[in-house]
Amino acid sequence: PVTADQVAALAAALGVTGEPVRIDEGYGVSWRVGPEDGTAPSLFVSDDPQQSWSYSNAWAEGIEGRPVCAVTVDPDGTQVAEDCPEPEPPSGVPTAADAEVRVRELLSAIGIEPTAVEFEMFADGWSANVTASSTIDPRAGVLTWSFTFGAEGVLQYAGGALATPVAVGPYPLIDLATAFSRLQDQT
Repeated sequence: PVTADQVAALAAALGVTGEPVRIDEGYGVSWRVGPEDGTAPSLFVSDDPQQSWSYSNAWAEGIEGRPVCAVTVDPDGTQVAEDCPEPEPPSGVPTAADAEVRVRELLSAIGIEPTAVEFEMFADGWSANVTASSTIDPRAGVLTWSFTFGAEGVLQYAGGALATPVAVGPYPLIDLATAFSRLQDQT
């Protein structure tokens, strides 16, 4: 199970303030640090087998006052849309290389060794995105973390897993006839 200390350490690494709040909805347990309403950065951690987590920067600010293109109606009932100005890219978006450096620091802060991780980066004038993947064993699957940076290099979104897969060795397999029989029995 996920502990409050694990959640607090992840929140601190991501710069989220507040105490971990345990949420037990009867069918599953999760944790939250920060508000649910988008007024400040927040972190959600699920007590699922991968201990999935997601981070979101404050998204509610700035919704009010965003430019809206007006639509007017002519006397004959025809809608006429006002021309909207092209949006300008934000300033200070990091390069792909700078975003990778930041992600390496974040992974280290949450206890993941970045030298054991493969990185894929993409950046344009609007955002810089980094996906970090770690393969323990090709048969065991891949752990993936994703990070998106926006204006002034601010981390906008991130997500991943806290669980650490461990190879448990070979396990017994059944033969094809037994497998087919089980499939037909739906067991």
